[in-house]
Amino acid sequence: MQTPEFIHVISWILIAIFTVFGLLSTQYQQIIIYTYINRALYLVLVLSGLLLMVHTVAMSPFLIILKFFLEIGTIVIIEFLLQRTKNNVPLKNKQILMITLMIGCTSLLGTIIEKLIN
Repeated sequence: MQTPEFIHVISWILIAIFTVFGLLSTQYQQIIIYTYINRALYLVLVLSGLLLMVHTVAMSPFLIILKFFLEIGTIVIIEFLLQRTKNNVPLKNKQILMITLMIGCTSLLGTIIEKLIN
């Protein structure tokens, strides 16, 4: 695994961990801290994703662009859920299912692209 791929995967893992902490937290200040940590990780994630996209887009442009949009969609849903938690609006089961499916689809597509490239 190359360095940009490693940074990308570690960023996703950290985002998932801090998102769960943020969604389970009940204190406003803690949710704010987890949201800002996630936002810093989003920058690393998007930059490493763009770097990976530039290097691999020639091999399968449709899958690469689809994965990029799935990642952006996942980030939007995470932000949406953290804002709802911050405003003390209870999360619904459909919302938890939606974020789980988005992360799962993005991870599966990333694994497929990795296998196609190597």
